[in-house]
Amino acid sequence: MSNISWLGMTRNSFTPGRTQPIRVLVIHATAGAFPGDRDWLQKGGSIFNPVSCHYLIDKTGAGYQFVRERDTAWHAGKSAWTIDGSRAENLNPWSIGIELSNRNNGVDPYPQAQFDAAVALSRDIVTRYDIPRSQLVRHLDISPGRKTDPVAFRWSDFVHAVYQTNEPRYTADAPLLGQPLGTIEQAVSWFAARSTLYSRTAIGEIVTAYQRVGDETGLDWFLALAQCAHETGSLTSWWCDRPRRNPAGIGVTGQSIPGTPTLSPGRNWAYRDGRWYEGASFAQWDDLSVAAHLGRLLAYALTDEQANDVQRRRISYALSVRPLPAHLRGVAPTLGALNGRWAVPGTTYGQSIAALANRMRAL
Repeated sequence: MSNISWLGMTRNSFTPGRTQPIRVLVIHATAGAFPGDRDWLQKGGSIFNPVSCHYLIDKTGAGYQFVRERDTAWHAGKSAWTIDGSRAENLNPWSIGIELSNRNNGVDPYPQAQFDAAVALSRDIVTRYDIPRSQLVRHLDISPGRKTDPVAFRWSDFVHAVYQTNEPRYTADAPLLGQPLGTIEQAVSWFAARSTLYSRTAIGEIVTAYQRVGDETGLDWFLALAQCAHETGSLTSWWCDRPRRNPAGIGVTGQSIPGTPTLSPGRNWAYRDGRWYEGASFAQWDDLSVAAHLGRLLAYALTDEQANDVQRRRISYALSVRPLPAHLRGVAPTLGALNGRWAVPGTTYGQSIAALANRMRAL
């Protein structure tokens, strides 16, 4: 790129050469402001916290290079990712790091000039090293629970721009019954980077259950997982925690009444801090909460006459958990048709889930 200025480093906080081929591109945010973050990176961090990256892009779109690509920058830290089908840890030898000047507080913007420059540099790098889409990652992806950067960066748009892909994307017109556009690994990576309640192993079991029931019924299980992420804050909410395991706000009305833990008001109530809250709970994810979620989506998408035997069985179980009025059966064959039905008023409900599903697929 013509607008990259070579700066080098005043303290060489990097390793000359590489022990692995370049197969990963990592995007960071500096958690600082320009030019202080540029100066700090050029110094190699501090004596007690030596760091480095290959590139920095400021908010005007100007770029700076501190470490040659043939050398190993110290930017990833404790990290892990799947590289060309095999799990790898400590990704510095495998990767190039790009820092974006941003406070990383979710409020500080990434101007269009900065976004465009990041796209151009990243496109150049992934082309030269033949880096696949799944190996263009954020720091938060490779260091979940330890890093959050680049928070609030338009990741899905960025990845699509870098790879200039014309592949299908989810919209509010996406059918509930159809082939998923995402993968198990993308869904697991999304939840594992965000969930405060479930381990990566447990998340893998949940995602696999969605795939199994979805494939059995013809429902787009990746889209259902995006709805689960939307409804539960990516498996962080009280309702999705054990022992409730509610995957999508099933039966959650916002109603609560005072009471004691030994005297439930009815079937779909859960107790907390002296009150009972209305909403469904499930003894396990596989074949209970997952089945209730996908069965309820099937009920919105299909009438009994339209459904096959397998679908009717799943619908029957879901509606035994929480009934669905007859006039809502089969009214939502598409994601956007859930607006004002699954969520009230929910005028942008389907659009929000479609956007989230596309972000999940960008991993």
